Amino acid sequence: MADQLRFCVQGGLVVGGLARLPDDPCEYFPGNTGFLTGCNNLKCPHCGETVRSGPPGLIGDDEVWRHAPGLFELSDWASAGYLEQKTPSAGRLYACKCRAWVERTEHALADPDPDPMMGPDLPWRCSGHPRPDLPVEFEGFHLESPNQAAGLVEHLLGGTPPRDFGDAHYRGPVHWLIWTAEYLGNQDSTRELCRHLAEQLDPDNDPALTGRIISFFSAIPTAPFVDRVLVYAEADPAQLCVGYAVPERSFSPSFVDVVEAILARREAEPAKVENTLGRNASALLRKALLVPDRVFSRAEFGRPTALIEEEDRLRSSGSSAQNDEILTKFAATLVEERASLEHRFLKYPSGAKLLDGRDIKWLSDNIVAMEQAAKGRWESVLTCLRYHAAWDPETEHLLVLAVGRLIESSLVSKEAIRDWVSSTGRVHDAWLLPVNGLLE
Repeated sequence: MADQLRFCVQGGLVVGGLARLPDDPCEYFPGNTGFLTGCNNLKCPHCGETVRSGPPGLIGDDEVWRHAPGLFELSDWASAGYLEQKTPSAGRLYACKCRAWVERTEHALADPDPDPMMGPDLPWRCSGHPRPDLPVEFEGFHLESPNQAAGLVEHLLGGTPPRDFGDAHYRGPVHWLIWTAEYLGNQDSTRELCRHLAEQLDPDNDPALTGRIISFFSAIPTAPFVDRVLVYAEADPAQLCVGYAVPERSFSPSFVDVVEAILARREAEPAKVENTLGRNASALLRKALLVPDRVFSRAEFGRPTALIEEEDRLRSSGSSAQNDEILTKFAATLVEERASLEHRFLKYPSGAKLLDGRDIKWLSDNIVAMEQAAKGRWESVLTCLRYHAAWDPETEHLLVLAVGRLIESSLVSKEAIRDWVSSTGRVHDAWLLPVNGLLE
C-alpha cells in the first residue's frame, strides 16, 4: 500500500560492485543501520522508467551514457559488445532510457553536500519500498507472529545476523537490531521487538547488552517504548553519562545518547516527536545538570573499541613515553565527548540548538543552581543563552536575567563575567547594554 512505503534517505544510493544492492524490494536505506544499502527501486522523472542495474563489474567506458536508450531495452547486458566484465571493484552500471552511469564507490542521489567533480548529477530518486508482511525469513529465524519478536531479538543478540551483509566491519548485534526494526517498519512485530529490548534493562546486565539497548534507541529515538528507557535512566540522573562499551561500536554508548537523539529529532522533525517524549527527555537532562559534580559519574564499563584500536596502533610503533601520553590524552578526550553535558548541550551551537524555548528559560532561571552543582558551568550556560539570543532576539532578556542572578548570588565575580563578555567578541548585540549596566 502507498501509505506503507518507506523511502531511502537522501534520495537513495547508487553503489559500486563491492557494496550491497539487495534483491528484496522491502529493503531500503534508512541511514541509521551502519549498512550502506543501494536502492533497488530508483525511478527517473524524465523518462518515467525504473532504473536498471547490472551485476558487479559489468561496466563500460566513460562514454557508456551514449548507449543509454538501447542499453535499457537490452534484456541481457552481458551480450552488449561495449560492456566488459571486470572485477567487482570496477563498479556497477545503472541505466534508464535517457541516462547511464557507472558507480565505482557509492553516492547519495540527493546528497546535501555533492561533489561536483566525482559525484553523479542524476535525477533518479527512490520511489519507495513496501513494508514486508509476515511471515518473514531471516537468517536462521522464521518470523510468523509478533509473539516471536522476543525470540528474534535473542537470536540476533546471540550472534546471527538477519541477512548476509558481507562487510565484516559492520557485523554486530547493534546494527542487526536496528536494521531489523527498520526493515519490519511500523507493525506489531516491531513494537514487540522494542518492548523486549526495553524490558531487558537491568542493573545486573552485561554492560555490552545495556550498551546495545542504548545504541538501538539512540538510532531510532521515536521507537516504541523509548519512554521506558528514559524512565530507567531517570531513576539515577547521576549515571546518565556512564559508558557501556560495545565491541561493534567505536565509542561507549550512554543513556545521554538517547536524550540527545530525542532532542535532535525534535529539533529536526518536531512533528515526529510526541510533546511528552520531548519534554521527558528535556526533564532528564535538566535533572542531570543539577547533579553535584562530585557525584556525577563519568565511569565506563569496559574499554571503547576506539581506545583499543588506538592502543594497538601505538603499540605497533613501539613503546614510548610519547605514545603513553598520546593514549592518555585520547582516553581523556573520549570521556569528555561522552560525559560532559557542557560539551554536548551548551558550549557549541550544534548542541545548543537542540534546546527549545522552555529549556532556555529553565537554563536562565536555574543558572545559580547549576553553578552550585558544577563550578564553572555558568560560562557554558551563558554561551548557550548567547547562541539563542542570536538566533531569536526575543530571548535576549533571558541572558540578561541570568547574568543578574549570577551577580546576586556572589558565586561568580563581576570581573569573571566581564572577561566572558569580552571573550564573546560581540559589540553590537542588544543584550550588551543591560549586561554592562549590571556589571558597573
